[in-house]
Amino acid sequence: MISMNKFLAIAVLVFTVACSDNNTSNPVSSNPVGKENSQSATQSSNPVTIEEQNTGNSQSNSSQPQAVVVNNSPTNSPQKQSVTADAGNTDNSQTSSSQYQPVPETNHLKPVNDTFIIPGKRIGLITADTKRADLVELYGETNLKDDVVLRGEGTVSFPVTKVNSTTPGALTIFWTDESRSKISHVSGFGGQWKTLDSLGTGTSINGVKDVLGQFELNGFGWDNGGFVYLENTNLSKYKDNLGLRLNVEYSTIQKFPKPYQAVSGDSRFSSTNSNFKPLDVRVSEMIITFDKNISPDMF
Repeated sequence: MISMNKFLAIAVLVFTVACSDNNTSNPVSSNPVGKENSQSATQSSNPVTIEEQNTGNSQSNSSQPQAVVVNNSPTNSPQKQSVTADAGNTDNSQTSSSQYQPVPETNHLKPVNDTFIIPGKRIGLITADTKRADLVELYGETNLKDDVVLRGEGTVSFPVTKVNSTTPGALTIFWTDESRSKISHVSGFGGQWKTLDSLGTGTSINGVKDVLGQFELNGFGWDNGGFVYLENTNLSKYKDNLGLRLNVEYSTIQKFPKPYQAVSGDSRFSSTNSNFKPLDVRVSEMIITFDKNISPDMF
């Protein structure tokens, strides 16, 4: 049994604890003002929430509320704000700024950027209607040189204009007469010029086969030697506007004289002829015409 003294001590302790609980209050539940202060304190620790509240007018006028948060400087122009705020369109903006720009009239030190050829339609920015005066606008007078070229064993002369003759963007325009107002044909292409099928000066015979499929060409060693026939190939539609001539380096002919002789002379040979394999045959000349009455095989 608990002694009377211990019982009294326990009773006093219980009574003290009970009184303490009754005097304790919750300031949040009993004081609405205190609750609001607590919420304010919570909000003040989150600057993003406060910023969103302060930009309520901007949100009502824009479908992208982050615009004000990202770019809130009043001195920025509207165009700049739209680019900065719209992160999803940032890549598009960068792509647009890097699109092809025409070469300024004051900068003719480099060839015109467009060096793609569509036979019968255009050579870069040159078309069937291009005249000598137009070349000045495209390339600058200092990058043009007028001359006369003999063809057909010296029996036919052509007035020509050579463009960017010392660069990979070189080409030579052959005119029908001295007025230099109508193009006969274009050749003398530098390495930059390519058809949309990637054919150009220096393309190997295997590269030509990749585009054309099997084809025929004239034997080497005469005026029309190495000329490619586009009939019955993948580019037969260009047969009146595109001419390709293949040839072999002289040093290679010296190393492989027998294979070279085997595919030389006034005859046609298939591109599959095994004698072409050791000769490193490549496109030596590309000819473009705009008029079906002027055939590439004439040159």
